[in-house]
Amino acid sequence: MSDNKPLQLHFASPSRVRVKVCGITSVADALLAASLGVDAIGVVFYEPSPRCVTVDMAAAIARAVGPFVTVTGLFVDADRQAIEHVLSHVPLQLLQFHGDESARFCEQFSRPYLKAIRMRDDLDIGQAM
Repeated sequence: MSDNKPLQLHFASPSRVRVKVCGITSVADALLAASLGVDAIGVVFYEPSPRCVTVDMAAAIARAVGPFVTVTGLFVDADRQAIEHVLSHVPLQLLQFHGDESARFCEQFSRPYLKAIRMRDDLDIGQAM
């Protein structure tokens, strides 16, 4: 820089809206979501869900979207072995838990995670968080 001014870096505001599309079930849908600029996609590993995918399909989806779309795995009260099986085959960058998992359980997988809170009339959100 010829004017000797320090280089200033500007980062996205913490209030920036990020978009995650969950329930992706095909490579084509994942690629469409990525082409539209989503930040993250979710693949569901909860068998009762109509959007549940196999480990092989989730791996194909993750490979297709590449490294700039955060691939999130959604689990509901899955046991540790089931989650570790998925993690050994699918490059998930984020985990999302929707059951009765404790923080201790969620933290054991060495990945960032989201914990859904089930809403109900008597819920103390501050305590739940």
